Parts: sequence; C-alpha cells; structure tokens
Amino acid sequence: MHLKKGVVAGSIVLAFFMMVGADVIIPNTHVVERCVTIANGEEFPDIALVGAYTGPSGQTIMRYLVKTDSCLTKGTYKLNRFYLFWVAKSYLESQGLENLPLADYLSAIPAKKRSTGEVDVPMGIIPVQIEPLGATVPDSDPLVSERLLYKLTTNSGSSGINVYLAEKVTVDKDGSEKRETFDPVGITSRPESARAASLNMNARLGRGYLTFSPGFSGTVSADLIDCHGRPAVRFSRECRSGCTYLVQTTNLSAGIYWLRVKSGNAAANSRLDMFE
Repeated sequence: MHLKKGVVAGSIVLAFFMMVGADVIIPNTHVVERCVTIANGEEFPDIALVGAYTGPSGQTIMRYLVKTDSCLTKGTYKLNRFYLFWVAKSYLESQGLENLPLADYLSAIPAKKRSTGEVDVPMGIIPVQIEPLGATVPDSDPLVSERLLYKLTTNSGSSGINVYLAEKVTVDKDGSEKRETFDPVGITSRPESARAASLNMNARLGRGYLTFSPGFSGTVSADLIDCHGRPAVRFSRECRSGCTYLVQTTNLSAGIYWLRVKSGNAAANSRLDMFE
C-alpha cells in the first residue's frame, strides 16, 4: 500500500515538473506549426548568422549557426527569448562559435556576467522580433501551419544589417494555402550611407567594418582615405552585383573619410562619415 502511494505521489511530482518545464496544450486548441527561415544569406558572403536563445532567467545562452532555408529554433519552451546576430565570417573563424561575445549585446544578461573584452568587433545583434515557435489557436481556427520567410538587408538598424518579413504562407486543415508578400516598409537608409554614382555602389561605415553593395559584377579596388589624405584601409574584392560585402576597419577613429573606388576603367569617390 505504501509502495503504491509512493508511486502515485512520484507520478504526480513528475507530471508537475513536466508541465513546468514545457508548454502545456490547452484542451480544444492546437499548436500551429511554424517554420521561420532567412532566405538570402548567399547575398551576404562575408557574414554568418547566429541564432541564440536563453531561458526565462537569461543566464545561459544557447547558440547555433543559421543555415539558409533551415527553420530557426529557440528550443521547446515558449518563454525562451530568441536573438539573431550577424558575424563577419573571418571573426567567427578566428574566435569560434562558443567564444563569440553574445552576452555583450543582451540586456537580459546581468552586467557582471557580460564579457569585459573587445567590444569593437565586426558583429552585432539584428534588432528584429522573431518568434520561431508557433502559436496555440482554438480548434475552430482552420490554421495548421505557417512559413515565414525573412530577408537580410543593409538598411537601417544600429548594426547596419537588418531583416524584414518578405513572405508569409499559411496552410489550413483542408490543405489550402494563402501567400502574402511584403516590402521592407519602414526601413530607411542610414545617414552615413553614400553612393558612388558612376559605379552604382552603396557604402556605409560603422564601428569595426565597412559594408558596400555594388550594382555591378567585377573586381573592385578601393582605398578609404582619412581627412588628412592618408590611406586608412585598402582592399580589393571580386564582387557580384546585388551582394553585400564587409571589410574590417578595426581601430578606425571617428571622423570624415573618402572612399575611392575603381573597377575596370571606371572610378568614383564618395564621402563616408563615422561619428560613433
């Protein structure tokens, strides 16, 4: 008798902890399966995307590399917090995924637990609210799954790299689909963005990196000149139209710079301001 009571009590305790540690589905409702993807990572060949999530306490950061067209995850608990980072591939390779200072960008992490090392690095948090887990809806709602497709952009945001919802596909119980597409509404160019008009190339300068997006394909050679006429950064890249590239500019001081660009027989100059 005492053994049976102990088994029952143990089962109740186990069930309680299972309910606490995972989301419970309310009767007469169902979970909508959701897949959130980032679609155009190949247009940003110099960066990698890192997904990360923390529990409600925000102490431990789980992290993973985001693969193009793979569903994002934040674990199985609804109250986990999800974050998305961009990282220069060269920096990722030198530091390793587990050594990236993600905590420096998360307000949920207590200050005393944040890294005290280098902060001027070619990486940043992407300021977007993404929910990888599907919602719970009443059974009267025919919605059973949805696919959310986001795209990277170099417009707006303190990091200079952002994402926006480009497409949403919903599927009902009867298999019918509804597809919606969206433009990047509300995303505007940053003030320090400049255009080298004759070469159709946009460039912007931020702390630790220069980003540029050519509207043509071919070899690009460029010099970043400071206000005293001295070359601060020099680089050459084989570029493809429509892609966005990063050039590391660590230890570059705030001020006014000129970007001198050459490609084939064409050349152009553009002013870039950095006062961060």
